[in-house]
Amino acid sequence: MGMREVRRLYQPVWTPNGNEPAYEFQRPSAERYEIVKDLASRFNRRFSVLDIGSNYGYFDVRLMEDFDCTCVLIDNKFVAPVLKGNNCLDRSVVIQKHLQADVLEALSRSEHFDIVLGLAVLHHFDDPERAYKAIRRLGWWNIFEIPGKEDIGAANPEKHDSIQACFDMDCDGYFPSHVSDSKRPYYILENEPYIFEQTMDAGDRGAPVYEGYDVRCTFDENFFIKKSDQGNKEREFVPGMNLYNFQRLGGAWPIDDDIEKELEKHKDHPDFHPWNFVVGNGITPIDLEDKFA
Repeated sequence: MGMREVRRLYQPVWTPNGNEPAYEFQRPSAERYEIVKDLASRFNRRFSVLDIGSNYGYFDVRLMEDFDCTCVLIDNKFVAPVLKGNNCLDRSVVIQKHLQADVLEALSRSEHFDIVLGLAVLHHFDDPERAYKAIRRLGWWNIFEIPGKEDIGAANPEKHDSIQACFDMDCDGYFPSHVSDSKRPYYILENEPYIFEQTMDAGDRGAPVYEGYDVRCTFDENFFIKKSDQGNKEREFVPGMNLYNFQRLGGAWPIDDDIEKELEKHKDHPDFHPWNFVVGNGITPIDLEDKFA
């Protein structure tokens, strides 16, 4: 019987000492991380990151090692041991599944992240144009990487033209492709942050739309603002993910037992519902009467 071929990992798994791993991987990522790091270095506060197609969290682990940030990782990989081994599990949120464009679209109406990574993922969506628009709405800043025009080895080539058409602008640079002798353009895009709904299914369950709410972002501060005739009220935006959305998506980390223990500390919350908590650095209550009625 012949030996079964061992499939190489897509990209390296970061280790606490920063050494290159001993196994083979398909996609060197150090050069790409420098672009992400350059944007992250502009923040003078704790910031949030959403990594769509995070694989084993190479970018997230390095960001949490270098900066004060909270990372939400979306992929079907079992990444918790990597996060634990790099001592950043307590600042991580993990959705262990692939999300399609319609789910990201729903999520974009009730979540806001400072940086959203969409690195080489659009051509893996059933509807890449819809995914592109949803990812844009999810973040104040986006970093996209897409297949280049000569990137003939990239997956799903029938989607490449429509993806490239979404980026009617000059790119910020190029990364080498790992599947063809060509380059992949990357884009760093700024967006207007907003939140419209309480949760990703707010409309389905009759929850209010946040027409009177706003998000104010700078590299020094990030505030969630409630507008009213009696004057605006604001609180600092809490990095992470709304607990209700996390549970709705079947979040893998933190686990249920840890969430229950954290919620027990806040059992006196005046409006004890999952949408009034943020999961990220533990569980943080929001919309308290004395802070944000």
